[in-house]
Amino acid sequence: QIENDVTVIDIIPNSPGDVAGFKSGDLILSIDNVFSKNIQAFKNALQNSGNKIKILVLRNGLPLILTLKVKNILRNK
Repeated sequence: QIENDVTVIDIIPNSPGDVAGFKSGDLILSIDNVFSKNIQAFKNALQNSGNKIKILVLRNGLPLILTLKVKNILRNK
């Protein structure tokens, strides 16, 4: 069971998340093979990753790997 899960709520058109294929309701399970348990773990994984991040999500009960291209401006937030 996942506690304090990270779920995609909304996608900004033409954002890195939109380009990667994220959909509202996607449950983020891992970032570059590091399983995320909460939003802080998600932020840490983003800050410590390269320019392309493999993100495992659960969509409609099925696992899916998306590749997110990170812009440097996002790392400072």
